[in-house]
Amino acid sequence: RQQREPGQPQGPLQRMMIQAVYGYNNPDQQRALSNNLWAAVIGEKQTYLKQAGHSWASVITVGDFNAAESSLLDTDRDGGDRREKEAGILNSLQGAGLHDVFREHHPAVRAWSRVPPQSLREQGHAARRIDHIRATPELAQHPAVRIGIHAGRPMEGDSDHMPVICDMPIDCAKLAEAVCPVWSPNVIYKLVMAENLTEKQTEAFNQ
Repeated sequence: RQQREPGQPQGPLQRMMIQAVYGYNNPDQQRALSNNLWAAVIGEKQTYLKQAGHSWASVITVGDFNAAESSLLDTDRDGGDRREKEAGILNSLQGAGLHDVFREHHPAVRAWSRVPPQSLREQGHAARRIDHIRATPELAQHPAVRIGIHAGRPMEGDSDHMPVICDMPIDCAKLAEAVCPVWSPNVIYKLVMAENLTEKQTEAFNQ
C-alpha cells in the first residue's frame, strides 16, 4: 500500500515478500506436482523482483520443504556423506538466489529439525533437516543474522518438528529511502471505577 508517514521521502517504499511453502511429502511419487510447486515459488520470486519499484526488495521463503541436502550434515544417519534424494529442490532454490540461511551461518554443523516417532525410527527413518528459511543474499549473508533450531521440544500439538528460529536485521543502517510502516504504536487506557472517591478525585472526574 502506498502509504507514507508524514515527512517520509518521496522515493520507492522498502519492500519484502515472504513465501510460506509446504513441500510434498514424497516428491518422487508426486514429481510433476512437486516440480510445478517449486517452479511457481521461484517464478513468483523472480516476477516480484522485476516489478517496478521492487528491484531492491528482499524475499524470504520459509516452511517445511520436506527436503534435505546432505546425509552427513542434514540427518543423523551414520556413514559417509551422500546427497539426499530431494537435494535437487534445494539446489534449484539456491540457484534462483534463495540462500540457505542456516548453512550460511552454520556451514559445518550437523542439525535436523524433525525427529520421527520411534515406530518410524524402527523402520529406518532418520531425523532430517527439512524445515528451512531461505532468503535473498542481503539477508541470508548478513553478519548480524542469528538462526538456530530449538532442540528443547517439538512444536505444539502432534508435530514432531522443532521450530527453526531466525533473527534478521532489516534496514539496520537506516539507509532505505522510505520504509513501509509495519505498525503504528497504540496506547491503551483502561478505566477502572474506584470506590470511596475522595473529594479531590470527585472534582477531577467532574472536570
